[in-house]
Amino acid sequence: MPDQWLPRIFGSEADEPMPEFPSLKVVKRVIDLIMRLTFEIAPQEFSPSFSTREVEEKSYTIVDEWCSGFLQGIRLTQAATVG
Repeated sequence: MPDQWLPRIFGSEADEPMPEFPSLKVVKRVIDLIMRLTFEIAPQEFSPSFSTREVEEKSYTIVDEWCSGFLQGIRLTQAATVG
């Protein structure tokens, strides 16, 4: 559910409040835009983006940041189904 992952978008922990907004109208607009984007991304269109780093003329794919975010999402899902 969005209430479980939405705070992470703003950099908060799941149990922390979301940042303050100047008005309820702004909150609704921001959340509406986030949800529209969420529903526009179809699974068949999704592909993770990885960075690369060149070291001694050899290219390395950097995946640890993507993996960390993916695991956070899995933990949120598990917490929702268990708790």
